[in-house]
Amino acid sequence: RTADELRKNQADLAGLRAKASEADQAVTNILGEIQKIEAKRDNTKYLIEADVSELNLLRKQIYTVERSLKEKLESISPLAAELQLLESHALVLEKEIGTPLQPGLDNDSKERLTELNGTILPSLRKDLQDKIKNMEAAAVEKQKLSALINENLKARKKNILVQLMP
Repeated sequence: RTADELRKNQADLAGLRAKASEADQAVTNILGEIQKIEAKRDNTKYLIEADVSELNLLRKQIYTVERSLKEKLESISPLAAELQLLESHALVLEKEIGTPLQPGLDNDSKERLTELNGTILPSLRKDLQDKIKNMEAAAVEKQKLSALINENLKARKKNILVQLMP
């Protein structure tokens, strides 16, 4: 009987050892899965932090561009007013140029009129054209910057959303 009991106990012990080994393997597998999940979590956390940093940097850049754009727009307003003033002045001068000379003008006045027609009027026209070109260039720059900012924000938003999706 003791030999039978001993064999039975040894068989039970072997079964228990097998179950303990299975349980140990299951625990090892679970710990491996936990490590994988923690690694994914840490990686996701790192990506989110990097995205937040990049987003903050983009916001600073946008703020700087907007401030620069605002300054340029503010400088356009006085230029536009000056342009309008120059245009009205040029119109007045053109009207004066088109009127016949008064027979009573003295020689000094005639010389001054000739000087105005020959040198000052072309200079005013050139200044006017330069101001128009500067204003158009600033408007184009504003449009380009606005489009670039919008494209960058849309692309960054898309990237962040893609990275946050499981």
